[in-house]
Amino acid sequence: MSKLKTAFVLGAGLGTRLRPLTLDTPKPMLPVGGKPLIEHIFGNLAAAGFEQIIVNTHHAAQKYAQYFSSPKFKGASLRFVHEEELLDTGGGLKNILDFIDFESGALVYNGDIFWEGDIKKFADFFEKCPCPAALALREEGANKNVSVRQNRVCDMRFALGAEFEKTMQFTGIFACRKEFLEIVKKRPEKNFSTVEALLELIKKSPGSVAAYTDNSPWTDIGTIAEYEKIK
Repeated sequence: MSKLKTAFVLGAGLGTRLRPLTLDTPKPMLPVGGKPLIEHIFGNLAAAGFEQIIVNTHHAAQKYAQYFSSPKFKGASLRFVHEEELLDTGGGLKNILDFIDFESGALVYNGDIFWEGDIKKFADFFEKCPCPAALALREEGANKNVSVRQNRVCDMRFALGAEFEKTMQFTGIFACRKEFLEIVKKRPEKNFSTVEALLELIKKSPGSVAAYTDNSPWTDIGTIAEYEKIK
């Protein structure tokens, strides 16, 4: 399989549960260890060999432009794509498909995730995997709603009622290539979730979404309480 070259970081959320911290700051721009969370993400992606990093923006988008004034970050090209209206995760991905090589695919990374796992190891796994999509999962977590059977994702949020061997926590990080990206491209609506597209792929081709397990420290900074733990 082709090498993953592009990463898409989701940076357009409103961060409503983190107000007042996010009143004039995008959630991924909140400081963690003295620098924006998203800068940690960029550093990990660049170190893993990604050549292009794309970020969607919406709320307080000027904060990204002010901080990241260069079109490069540690050797990777950096592109910010503004959404006038929020498109959700799937619509955001659909909006930047022109910048993705469908054969090599893309890594999709929630911009409010602080994960200490090895991005390159996950990318290497996907590059050798025949599946058109792979999800990075955890065995523990407060929201274990990804159903897994024989190392394949068979359901998400129990939407399909599929039989499973275990349930796992989605890290908010996944990789995908042509077959999945074509589903995203062909969806008629502008605003939809990547979970909807993944479920469509699972229904169309059972066993086509690989389950990758990594139990490295992981935090979703969705609330002030969670953010306080890592800032």
